[in-house]
Amino acid sequence: MIFRSIVILCALSACAAGSDSVAQTTPEVTPKAPEVTNPPQQKVADPQKDLKRANSLIKLGQTKNALKLLAKWEASEDAPPEILYTLGRLRAGANQLLPATALYERAIKTSPKRSWRIELAAIYDFAGKTDEAIRLYRALLIEEDDADLRRELGLTLLIAKRPTDAVVELEKSLEAKANLGTRAELALALCQSQEYTRADETLRETHQAEDGMLYEPAALGEVLRCLGDPTAALDLVKAIKARIDPALYQRLVEALSKQAHLSQGS
Repeated sequence: MIFRSIVILCALSACAAGSDSVAQTTPEVTPKAPEVTNPPQQKVADPQKDLKRANSLIKLGQTKNALKLLAKWEASEDAPPEILYTLGRLRAGANQLLPATALYERAIKTSPKRSWRIELAAIYDFAGKTDEAIRLYRALLIEEDDADLRRELGLTLLIAKRPTDAVVELEKSLEAKANLGTRAELALALCQSQEYTRADETLRETHQAEDGMLYEPAALGEVLRCLGDPTAALDLVKAIKARIDPALYQRLVEALSKQAHLSQGS
């Protein structure tokens, strides 16, 4: 038993000695703490650089690329008004009219430029937001009268089936700035208001500033259809021959003559 105890003790002491020797020959290694590395910093978008690049792309006709470049600013609360405005124009150009109006509204909220508001009124009109367009046109005209802007208001009212209101605005526009286009639109508004005689008289009237101008075929055609009576329309066309394209005049005379003949025969 003693021998076994001695052997065990010796074995234990040898193991201890071996452990010590290992400890002495192999120094204890303290694990290094992992290095803390900062994540790579994302580049902060520069709105002025983005806007400059977008405008360059627009000049090159690359509107889709310009829209893609600026799209990241659309949801940003810090987007400058110039970027929102440019985005709005790009959306409108892509026929995305409702998103365009929202962008214009945000831009105008902080930078109510008159030119931007005029564009927004037109986009409202094309987007079917007629009431908003009319309100904005009226507000702009209160600030500063403008014949072209008043004409746009008149057309918006005409499209909104408010011809009587359209007559008021188109008369004011024509009085301030003689134009055959405005004259034809006024005649149409009068005709739709069932003021047929005044519509006829309006087309017959002349102004020195309109010399050399020709009626647009579409506008003139709308008025002639509204008048209804082919005989009266034929007489009107002959009276304003000098303000109708010769080829168009010939076609109108032939068509209206046939209609008038058929009408008399029936």
